[in-house]
Parts: sequence; C-alpha cells; structure tokens
Amino acid sequence: MSKVRCLYCDTVFEYSGQNRCPSCGASLSGNPDAEKAVLEEKERTENAERFRQQLIGSAAERADNAERTGRFINRVFLPIFIIIFIAVFAVILISFLTMSNMFFW
Repeated sequence: MSKVRCLYCDTVFEYSGQNRCPSCGASLSGNPDAEKAVLEEKERTENAERFRQQLIGSAAERADNAERTGRFINRVFLPIFIIIFIAVFAVILISFLTMSNMFFW
C-alpha cells in the first residue's frame, strides 16, 4: 500500500483504490501521489501475475518430469526387479529341493 497526501487537507492515508480522500472527501484525480500509487499497484499486480505464471509453468514441468520418471521406472526397474525376484525364488526353490533329497536318500 502506498501513502497518499490529500492536496486539499494534507491528510496522509493508505491508498487502497478509493478515488476520494477519506478525511475531506476531495477527489484524488490529478493527485500525483494517487497516480503513483495506482501505477505501483498495477506493477505489483503484473509482478504477481508473472510470478503466478512461473509457478504454474514450474508445476507443469515437475508433473511432466514425474510422469517421465514413472515411465522410466516401469520400463527399466520393474522388469529388473521381476528378474531378480524370479532368480532369488529359483535359488530358494533349488536349495529346498536339494536339501529334501539329502535327507531322504
């Protein structure tokens, strides 16, 4: 918020979009402080919008990266995990079969 000084009553107040002095009711049109406050508010709004667009863009990029990572995991790590699981299961099964043959000769 910007401070504005009324040209008629010299009251200083926070400018919040009003077009009249809250003290004396004088119009703020032509007041350089009010015009400066309007420009600052417009600049703040534009900066906020630009920042919001950057956040949206980065969120979309993160979502895209997460999707790519998920596809990579499904293509690479899942088959490797399945192969390792089958190999470990086969070793355990072969060990049990070998042990059962040892005890029942």
